[in-house]
Amino acid sequence: MEVAKMEKETNILQLKAEIFPLCLRDILPPKVDLNLFCSHGFDLHSLKGEKFSFKVFKRCASHLALFLIPFSEEKPNYFLKLYNTRLFKRNRVKAFWENMEKLKSLEILFISPLALWWTSPWKAFLNRAPFYGAILFPYMERGFLAKGDILLPETQINYPLVQKIVEFLFSLHNKGILLKDSKIYNYYLSPSGELKLFDLDGIRFYCRPLKPKERVRDLIPLARSLTRLGIKEAKTLVLDLYGALYPPLLKENF
Repeated sequence: MEVAKMEKETNILQLKAEIFPLCLRDILPPKVDLNLFCSHGFDLHSLKGEKFSFKVFKRCASHLALFLIPFSEEKPNYFLKLYNTRLFKRNRVKAFWENMEKLKSLEILFISPLALWWTSPWKAFLNRAPFYGAILFPYMERGFLAKGDILLPETQINYPLVQKIVEFLFSLHNKGILLKDSKIYNYYLSPSGELKLFDLDGIRFYCRPLKPKERVRDLIPLARSLTRLGIKEAKTLVLDLYGALYPPLLKENF
């Protein structure tokens, strides 16, 4: 019932996008206690009055994700995540910003947003604002890993890429970083061949290398996402590749 309701709301939103333009000015939370971060050289204020049509990418209880398309163009310019005002829930935009700063200090690569802003969910609720915060990214048509990157023609597995992902995870774990959402779709491969993180708000940091059972918490989602792509022995593949780097990882941990 809830899924059907969300689909109906998404269809209504899509219809509205064709009729009513969206302005960033209209979705900013109250200016009181507004926290704002902009990447170097990006001026959010000059963009606030620009009108966009939009396409709904994802709608869930916590947030709404949209592609923003200028009326003068056919392709999106931006990817926007709007976080719904909900009481008794953690501030995911603030968590994203805090984790972003920690990753910078650890020299971990990630997709940096153009801008992000948030206020207290309580203040947004009292002011009847539908969203307490948002994260604005540049639109990137290519780079996020998908089935075609992992499974080559004739269903051949791209073993070098899978190994690269496992080695990337291993390096994060050794620095005390637990992703918690390590599915294949949450990695970005740059043109130079470097892997970068995207969803940052769920990351957890430890002041030590992760223990075996903690590492498994990242390996299981990765293996499951590979299985969904059609790799039958994904769990064994991930375990063998990671085990070669970290022998203490035992099969029974899975």
